[in-house]
Amino acid sequence: MLDGVFGVATEDATRAFQRAHALTADGVVGPQTLAASVAAVAKPATPAPAAATAPKVIDPARIASTGAAFAKAVKSTVLKRNSSGPLVILWQVFLRATGADLLVDAQFGVATEDATKVFQRSKNLTPDGIVGPATVAAATGATGTAAAAAIPKPVTPTNITASKWPTLRKGSTGDAVKEWQTVLVLAGYKLTVDGVFGAGTDSATRAWQTAHKLTADGIVGGGTVAALRAQPPPNVKVAGDLDFASDSPLPGIIPEAAPPLADVSPDRSLAARLALHLSSAAPGAEDRELVETFQRVKGLNPTGNYGPGTARALMRYGLVPPPPFYWPEKHSGRERREYRNDLLREANKDPQRAREWNAAASRV
Repeated sequence: MLDGVFGVATEDATRAFQRAHALTADGVVGPQTLAASVAAVAKPATPAPAAATAPKVIDPARIASTGAAFAKAVKSTVLKRNSSGPLVILWQVFLRATGADLLVDAQFGVATEDATKVFQRSKNLTPDGIVGPATVAAATGATGTAAAAAIPKPVTPTNITASKWPTLRKGSTGDAVKEWQTVLVLAGYKLTVDGVFGAGTDSATRAWQTAHKLTADGIVGGGTVAALRAQPPPNVKVAGDLDFASDSPLPGIIPEAAPPLADVSPDRSLAARLALHLSSAAPGAEDRELVETFQRVKGLNPTGNYGPGTARALMRYGLVPPPPFYWPEKHSGRERREYRNDLLREANKDPQRAREWNAAASRV
């Protein structure tokens, strides 16, 4: 989905692309990944004989989506001859969607300039080959006096205190709803920020959850908040939650030497939040949405049940997990023994926290 949000689905696709091109599958679009993507897009395919005479199919929906994606990314930047980089790629993809026979190579050369002029003439703009505000507005479908309104404007950074939210759902009202609506608006959803969780907010919430591989139930609970913290929209800072830059550790959950904020991945943040929640939750009262979100991120069966598989996934982050709440009906005794042995092995590998690991093993 071209929504301008680098969410879980985009990260998964990025890792798959990196693996296919023998790159480090870290989900980060750096210089090597960008170069590989340009090469993949720019590589000319050998056309089938019949394709040479087939008319090019113009898809209005693709024009609209690529134009919107470009406009959202470009902001106030002007592109012209000799420009290069990711924004040029987006512009070239848009021009191809309009029918231009153009190579996507991240270089704003003569061919891109000529295609830009053709597009400008089609919109009754001055054909100067420069992608400025009026041309960007035209790419979004805006014309005339509406063009200026179509240019993305800077958004004031917004602090969201998600840790203070109650569970939000259709019918909820208040400041927490306003904050969630603000998040949705900054994520690109058209919505009125009025503090009332109505049908529009419900629909946008379900769409946001689907985009982040969550259960699209329209309920803003622990899993939705965890996904928001892991991947907030641009200009949103999620405040009031676990501060991993703090020097004070969380005993039994965060290792003694807590890593600085820059070294904490969204996955680890989610794992630490889940471990902290489960340490004070009772079986049957746990936040199943939060458990399911973590399971999806780790590629586990998203049952929402905190079992030994999910606990082992927490161990991989160096976290001492609470005892699993649910065990498989078959071979439960064997599973408990194997899980207890895993904890004892961690105690041997981590002598500084051996007492914590051994205590966890004694509770199984």
